[in-house]
Amino acid sequence: MSFFKGWGSNPNTFFTTTILNNTNSITGLTHIVIPILITILIIWGIIWLISHKDLNSSIGKVSKILMPLLFIMMAFIVFYSLTLTGSSEGITALFTPDWNALTNIDIWLAAFGQIVFSLSLGLCIMLTYASYLPDNTDLVKNGLIVAVTNS
Repeated sequence: MSFFKGWGSNPNTFFTTTILNNTNSITGLTHIVIPILITILIIWGIIWLISHKDLNSSIGKVSKILMPLLFIMMAFIVFYSLTLTGSSEGITALFTPDWNALTNIDIWLAAFGQIVFSLSLGLCIMLTYASYLPDNTDLVKNGLIVAVTNS
């Protein structure tokens, strides 16, 4: 629906009413949306299958497929967005810095919040992949590189 903006002029209303079947009634808490339930069960099943096999064969194979797919999808999104109306205005806004914003404390607080959030999410991934590194790897140096480049 994203390619054709099937949600209409109000995406928030479309999501809450059409997708989630949201109501103001207390009975809405017990209402199960079947398409969402089926999707969640399928995803849980896939995750269960991947996690209950040998880690080297399951996570390794999935990563070899999904990581390139992630970059292909990202490239597609970037190229598609460049074809949209007004993309040149967005690119200009993106690459034209507002140096006066550096004096705004809210900008700095938002940046620090993003750094803490992204590093905390990456911690579990770093721990998982660190278990596969050779014994002579300098984990402190690698951790500092990740923290500094993220910041």
